[in-house]
Amino acid sequence: RENNNSNGGMDEKEMDNRTRFALGYAMVLLRQHLGALDELADIMEKDGSVADCILALETCPNVSGYTLKGDYDKIRRERLRAEESGVGGWVERTFLGGGKTIDVEDSGTIEGKGGGDKKPTFQLTGDDPFYAAIAVAVAFFAWASNGGLSLH
Repeated sequence: RENNNSNGGMDEKEMDNRTRFALGYAMVLLRQHLGALDELADIMEKDGSVADCILALETCPNVSGYTLKGDYDKIRRERLRAEESGVGGWVERTFLGGGKTIDVEDSGTIEGKGGGDKKPTFQLTGDDPFYAAIAVAVAFFAWASNGGLSLH
């Protein structure tokens, strides 16, 4: 292919196209070789050397991850989700919205003609935070005036 750029390099559009192609191709390769990816991830979690990583890839017994037990991708997701239990998993689910996964249908999106928007949720806007702060202050005052926390 001939480049029209005078310095012999690629222009911005050509670089973007090649980057998109490379990312897409890498994703396809990873999807086709999930077994090898899991073996590599196991070695990397154990802080293995580069030689250990290469050995794991070359000796992987199930490169593609195919199994007779069902959809390997779904089995893999369930295993990873089970490993997320504990404090780290709880923090991720609580603060980062971990309830949304590929296996769960998103009920927060409006579907149908003109859809795609998010369904309205509770939001504090305008003067609402001010009124909420006043309500909390009144509740605290009522609690404190009725004895509150006694230290004896």
